[in-house]
Amino acid sequence: AVAITELLVTFDEPVQATSAQAVGNYLLAFVGSNGVVDSTNCSLGGDDTAIAVDSAAYASGTATLGVNGAAALGEGRYRLFVCTGVVDLGGNALGGGTAFARSFTVDTTAPGGVDPVTSASHGDGLPKSNPTIAIAWSAASDALSGVAVYRYGFAPTATPPACSALGDTTTGTSTASAAVLDGTWYAHICAVDGAGN
Repeated sequence: AVAITELLVTFDEPVQATSAQAVGNYLLAFVGSNGVVDSTNCSLGGDDTAIAVDSAAYASGTATLGVNGAAALGEGRYRLFVCTGVVDLGGNALGGGTAFARSFTVDTTAPGGVDPVTSASHGDGLPKSNPTIAIAWSAASDALSGVAVYRYGFAPTATPPACSALGDTTTGTSTASAAVLDGTWYAHICAVDGAGN
């Protein structure tokens, strides 16, 4: 997993360096337990929590913000505000006097499992002449970024490969194999969330 300790803000016009380097011109809010961004226009609100913006360096149109005492941001939802104290070269507040805001999610936890996996075509464990194996599974859950896709494959070995090694994907909770050779086959399935876990 990638540890996020800095945020980059790229401006679409030149800004006064001193305003872009003032840490007070940024607010990083961690969204509280109600799951709603209560903070607005650079004002902390509701059960949101301020995360320290420790430093701000500005060069070539981009501000690099050091955050959270250089400790990695924890899992959850965040909103970064660029406040109206950041001004262009003419001294005008960016955004016409309204703070810019961008939300993002830190998600480093893989989705839950897909058990049970069932097979309508081969689920009784008896040999079958049908070389195509139909399977279905329970939907996985992922609280932060949601399940994006399921990776799956069929193999003659029971040991599951790494999720990234499974070459086929679906957004549904059922699929079928291509025709397989005679022998014992195992279905391997994993869920991948919107963050790639």
